[in-house]
Amino acid sequence: MKPVKTTLGSGVLLAVGIILMVLPAATFSRQTETPPTPSGPVPPGNRVCCSLGFAIGIEPSKLAGHDYGNQNSVTDSFPDMGRNVGEPVGYVYTAAAGLVDIGHVRDNADLTLSIYEALLNGDHSIGAAGNTVGVASIPSAKDQMLALACSIAYVSSWAHELVTWGDTTALTSLSLSASPEDYSAFSPEDLSSNIVGIEIAMRAIQAGSAPPVQSFNRPGGQYDQQAIDTLQQQLKAFNKQVDVEMAKMMLELKAQPAAATTALLVQVKFIPGGNSLAGKWWMDDPEAVANGTIRLLRRNFDGAAWKIAGAPQAPTPTWLNTTLFSGQYAQFLYVMNTKKYVDATQVPRTSMYALQPPGSRILLWTAITPGKIPTAGQYVDVLGGGFRIVGAAGKPLSSGLFANVKVNTYTDINLNILANMADATNVIRAAFVQANPGMDGP
Repeated sequence: MKPVKTTLGSGVLLAVGIILMVLPAATFSRQTETPPTPSGPVPPGNRVCCSLGFAIGIEPSKLAGHDYGNQNSVTDSFPDMGRNVGEPVGYVYTAAAGLVDIGHVRDNADLTLSIYEALLNGDHSIGAAGNTVGVASIPSAKDQMLALACSIAYVSSWAHELVTWGDTTALTSLSLSASPEDYSAFSPEDLSSNIVGIEIAMRAIQAGSAPPVQSFNRPGGQYDQQAIDTLQQQLKAFNKQVDVEMAKMMLELKAQPAAATTALLVQVKFIPGGNSLAGKWWMDDPEAVANGTIRLLRRNFDGAAWKIAGAPQAPTPTWLNTTLFSGQYAQFLYVMNTKKYVDATQVPRTSMYALQPPGSRILLWTAITPGKIPTAGQYVDVLGGGFRIVGAAGKPLSSGLFANVKVNTYTDINLNILANMADATNVIRAAFVQANPGMDGP
């Protein structure tokens, strides 16, 4: 379920968000909607961009125009639909960070700000991209608070990749699926682009552009228009600072011109009938109609910056890795929405399929052995209709990253477990590599 949003003025968003409340430190309410009581920028959604096969290169010198929470940028990634209307989104290839998805950069910059504002407001329960975050103890120092916000934002972006991992029926035939997003799950550029966006937000906030937390409600439940107008101006300042930091980032990462990026996107495309998948990241495939006829050949599970062979090369920045985030994981409890499941039942044999003659047969799948992912906890109901997550010792957990995972629906036995996100990712990756050797790297 996505937040309901209303646009005011120049893109300031106020409305109902998904906020699952922490009662004691690790107790969550099952309620999925709360009355509109905004105290800062409403959590943003995802922009309509981008994925391999759909977007092209854009000029790194023409990325100004950031608009917090904007979700109407679909035309910006297609040159024949007015790419210069609104925010520029699309791809920029960089020598230091590889391929960067500017839509992902903007999404994660906004998400980082939203989470940081919630922490500043003293919120121990935070909605992040439809998932639930509980923070038992909020750091008092703003730099530590910002580091925590960055970590939560990264985990939220990781959760999105997990929950969109291919379902067991969407890609095996010409049938459609209710969740046909596997074409972009763990795409080579996704997680690394998310990290770039988080870094840009951190720099923008450190520059003093974060709006201060304030209440928009007068006694009696009426909105304070003056406070809303003030927030509009403050978000404009954040947008401008993101533009400044984005321009600096493109120089720092040694971004390449749009034509070079587009040429590299073509270079990593596999043409059916070829005899080698070396350096190929994606292909057109009519079998993948549920994914817009795009099939990923390679998957990036750890956020490393993938470089394209023959493209300009530069050292990867020290901040472009997940270790800066993992140090904060013990400070919060992250629960992927209980109505969404990670499908860890099977993986596609994409590399073998791609090298077969076009149209020779449908894509094959390899089952993931049931039981390889350990159960990390369970839900326990509490008074008031809420729940806690308890561990093996029966004690409530106050930190950790958890997801509901389907572990053996491939065998038509419906079994779901509550697992650690890392365990689920590692098992999926191991099964993917076994079926597609070496395809978890560039």
